[in-house]
This record gives sequence, structure tokens and C-alpha cells, in this order.
Amino acid sequence: MNPHKLLKTGEMFAMLVILLSLKASDTTASLLAQHTQNAFWYMPFISLLVVLPSILILVHLLKKYEDKNLVQLIEAIMGSWASKVISFMIFLSSFILMGFSYRSYVGQIKIMYFPQTPTLFLYLIFFIIVYFAAKKGWEVIGFTSKIFLPLFIVSTLILISLTMNDIVIERIFPFFGSGKLPILKEGALKGSIFVEVFLITIAYTSFKKTNYFRKGLFLGLAFSTVKIMLFFFIYATLFDYNSIVMLSYPFHDVLQYVHFGALTNIETFFMIFWLLGSFLRYAIYLYLVSWIFSEIFHIKHIESLLLPIGFLGLMVAVISRNVIVSELVFYNSISNYITFFYIGFPILLWLVSSLKGEMIKQ
Repeated sequence: MNPHKLLKTGEMFAMLVILLSLKASDTTASLLAQHTQNAFWYMPFISLLVVLPSILILVHLLKKYEDKNLVQLIEAIMGSWASKVISFMIFLSSFILMGFSYRSYVGQIKIMYFPQTPTLFLYLIFFIIVYFAAKKGWEVIGFTSKIFLPLFIVSTLILISLTMNDIVIERIFPFFGSGKLPILKEGALKGSIFVEVFLITIAYTSFKKTNYFRKGLFLGLAFSTVKIMLFFFIYATLFDYNSIVMLSYPFHDVLQYVHFGALTNIETFFMIFWLLGSFLRYAIYLYLVSWIFSEIFHIKHIESLLLPIGFLGLMVAVISRNVIVSELVFYNSISNYITFFYIGFPILLWLVSSLKGEMIKQ
């Protein structure tokens, strides 16, 4: 890839917000409520505190080496063979998460809006749209995200305002839900909520100035965390936690719940923005995963990888037909293990880099 380096802070902010904040509409809330009860709404903040040191370390190393993206940084620090192992684990974990994410979004579309449509047909339509969106290239994805984000935020604010009269604040008590220890444990294990922050560092050198990347990353991370927590708070105060545990997609139950005067089917308005955001999110994700693979094996044209990697991701999604088993068992376990890896590898890079620096000084 030979980027023109036209992207700035706005594009970085928009892409990261789309990648992260849409997790407020998937099964993350239900997964967290399984173990933390009504305290699930602030779990993303605990998860962020757990992974933030590793994010800061990784950004520090990228700034230190300046002209390298994620895979190039790992190779510069760890050497050829060790870097291949670490980078491939990043690719494999992100690829698996991409497959589960694919399953989640198509599952939502089918259950909520097209229950009579064959699942395979929905998979193919979703994949085709995402593939052609990703094929436009990284800069087009960035510019599109920047244009779309204000509309996405406005629709979100409208939805939040429509729920304000129906929330019951008392439902967030007891504040510590199932207990302080389960909350801390679950919050730590679900650090993988922010895995996209690590993945998007593959694009570090594609911005006009690397400072634009860093600024957009931290602004996007802060904004997304607040947005996710705000939606989780709405879920917790509109429904009790026992209901959240039973709801696979509480976001869509909120859409069915809100009303605006005599207007009917108002959820259709929000569905349009959610669908556009979902297509764009998956296009970004697919491009990042393909980019990581291309850097590992030194493949010049990322776009040539989008079709095979995207199709294989579709196969991962199709394997499990049972959404409960897929989301609440497999995805839950995999996300827990992945958290340890993403916390650990930046620390390893920092230790090796520091040791190399000490050896050079001697």
C-alpha cells in the first residue's frame, strides 16, 4: 500500500468511534450482565482502565519508532521469527472476532427486521455490501466515516432524548451488583472490548502526521467509552438486569420501546443509521484484518485480500447456527483469553525494546 497520507484527526476519531461505540448495540451488555447484574453499565470503564497501560505503551513505542506501523514495529523490536508469531496471533484473534462480529450483526438484522428471509441470503448481502465498501480503499473509508459520524451522533442523541422520561434511576442499585470482586474480575476479563484500538495501529503511518493519529485515537477512545456506558446505563434503567440477561440485543428492544407522539414505526429511522454504521464498521474491520495479514507476508495489494479473508470470515460466522451458543459461550470464552494477549504483547515489546536500548548504551 502506498497511502497519500491525507487522513487527519477527524478521520481517525470517526473510524474508532464507529468501531467501538457500535458495541453498545450488540450482545456485550448481555454478556456483562451475566456476571455483574445491574452493575454492567460501568464495566467498560473498568475494562478501559485494565487495557489503558498497554495502549499507552504501544502508542509510546509507535511514537518512538515513528515511521512504522504495528507489524513493522513488532518486527523491528522482536526480530523476524518472533515477530511473525506475535503478528500472526494478532491476525488470528482479530479474524476470529471478525467472524463472531459478522454472526452478531447478521443475527440482529434477521431477528429484528427480516425473520422470514433465509439467513444465508442475509449473510451474502451483508458481505457484498461490506466488500465493495472496503474495496474503495483506506482513505475513502476514512472520509466516509468522517461524513457519516455527525449523522450517527445526531440519531443517537435523538434516541437518548426519547428514553429520558422512562428511565428509573433506582434500577442501578445496588451499585456494586453481584459484588466488588465479580465486577473487577469481569471488567478485567472483558478488556477485549477495546481490541480495535490495538488493531487500528496498523494504520499508524497512513496519516498526514502521526500526531493526528494519536490525537484521534485518544479522543475516539474517550468518546466511545462514554457512549457505550451511556447506552448501558439506559438499558439498566429502562429494564432490570434480569431482563438484560435474557435480551440478546437490548439496543433493538429500546428501539421498539421508544415512541414520538402519534408517529408509528419510529424505529425504522434509527434502523437506517444503525445499518449504515454496521456496514461501515465491518468494512473498517475487514480492511484492518487484511492489512495486518498483508504486512505479515509482505503482500503489496491489500485489496486483493479482502475477498478471500472476508469470505473465510463469513464461514466462521456460518459455522454456529445457534446465536446463544455462539455469543454467550464461544465468544465469551474467546474474548476472555484474547484480553490477556492484548494486555501482554505491548508490555513484552516495551521490555525487549528497553533491554536493547540498555545494551546499546553499554
